[in-house]
Amino acid sequence: MVIEISELSVDERYTLARKAGIKPVYLWQCGVGLRAPSLELAEKLIKHENRLTISSLLAPKRRRIAKPKKAKK
Repeated sequence: MVIEISELSVDERYTLARKAGIKPVYLWQCGVGLRAPSLELAEKLIKHENRLTISSLLAPKRRRIAKPKKAKK
């Protein structure tokens, strides 16, 4: 089964980040589309989490940040 970083639990993300030698916040940013991992980092992530794929890590993502709500008049 192929998953994306954003589908990992918080504990799984922290463990994966530690194993890959990066900060958890950077991994989260990659998961929501604010950053993109290098090919070298993508390969490290896949080595430690085999449910991830190169295409799921390197494909452009839409930012999953919520739009601000309109103010009530």
